[in-house]
Amino acid sequence: MIIKADANSDLNALFNTDTKEELVVELPAAFTYRQKVKINRDNVTIMGNGSKIVYTDCNGNYENTIRYNTATADSAVLSINGSTVLIRDLIVENDFDYEKAKKEREEATKKMGLQAVAVYISPSSDEVVFDCCRLLGHQDTLFADGVHNLFVDCTIEGSVDFIFGRANADFHNCTIVSNGEGFVCAPSTKADSDMGFSFMDCTFTATEGVPERSVYLARPWHPWGDEGVSSFMFVSNCKLGNHINLKLWTSMMDSRGKNHLPQENRFIIDDQSILN
Repeated sequence: MIIKADANSDLNALFNTDTKEELVVELPAAFTYRQKVKINRDNVTIMGNGSKIVYTDCNGNYENTIRYNTATADSAVLSINGSTVLIRDLIVENDFDYEKAKKEREEATKKMGLQAVAVYISPSSDEVVFDCCRLLGHQDTLFADGVHNLFVDCTIEGSVDFIFGRANADFHNCTIVSNGEGFVCAPSTKADSDMGFSFMDCTFTATEGVPERSVYLARPWHPWGDEGVSSFMFVSNCKLGNHINLKLWTSMMDSRGKNHLPQENRFIIDDQSILN
């Protein structure tokens, strides 16, 4: 079944159309939807045609002391809870004002989380593919928690742990853009999984003003002190800009106060990768 969206379309309704057939949704060219969207079905193809889905949200979004989001994933602009999902030529952005919120939190003028997810892929989601897409945010841009995820010719932008989760995720010929000091990845790979995040033929670059050597490639995320985690990241034949710290990897403390060291996990870079 092929459905053509228009400027007035409710994307949640279209993306979850009740049909047993494969669903293909075509968006209009270069249109911007300000919606928060969930895909809760299998066998979906989204043809973005350069359109954008954008929304403003964050984890722990307090207003009048009421907390709307209780988990990082709840802040996602696009949430995927389905398998065999292909998304092509789509921009997804969480335009939460990270710098303003960070300053307000430092000044203790507002209680607000800084995690603002653009795309969340749930643990039950398998064979999720992003092709020629742009995923934009700051902290926690891409929450890849699915079974097998593939990203081809994509641009992913953020500053702190902006690619994170436990998925077996492959990134081919992608551009990974740091827009602030921080950490590119925070994998939480299960110890019994042979693979986690793999980057092949990718370019790691930065926006103007990001200081040299101010960004680490990864740190090991052990959610809630999970001892069953052995974070995995493999970097092959990639180009790394001078914003990347020469140490490449660093440690991360879990919520229980234990510091997890990179050498205790599985962080690998091959000799074909070039660090400027």
